[in-house]
Amino acid sequence: MAWYSTSPTNTFKTNADLSSSAYRIVKMASGYLALEAAGTAVPFGVLTDEVADGSSTVAECSVQTIGIAKCVVGAAGCTEGVFVMGNTGGTVVDATTGKYHIGVALQTGTAGETIEVQIALGQLA
Repeated sequence: MAWYSTSPTNTFKTNADLSSSAYRIVKMASGYLALEAAGTAVPFGVLTDEVADGSSTVAECSVQTIGIAKCVVGAAGCTEGVFVMGNTGGTVVDATTGKYHIGVALQTGTAGETIEVQIALGQLA
């Protein structure tokens, strides 16, 4: 199936409980969205709002795939101007060598804060 859109957010399906996961990094897993937790999978985008629990019935959710997104910072924090990757619970932390990044942090942040990230998918060499 071809997919094309100029919108920064689009709707996708999940079969996981993402009900408390706004502003978290997601990946595609078997055709459904799931939280990205280790920088080992290519990130797909950022959840833009709270979604229904999709663990018992498939739920739709909005995902931002381009532009500047809000992201929740993980335990290790993140640094302005540095590539960030998905971490525990889909939060963002500074990317490490060989990991996939979601983009560049536009602010420095500590655990639990919400910062802005310029989406720029890639892998840190």
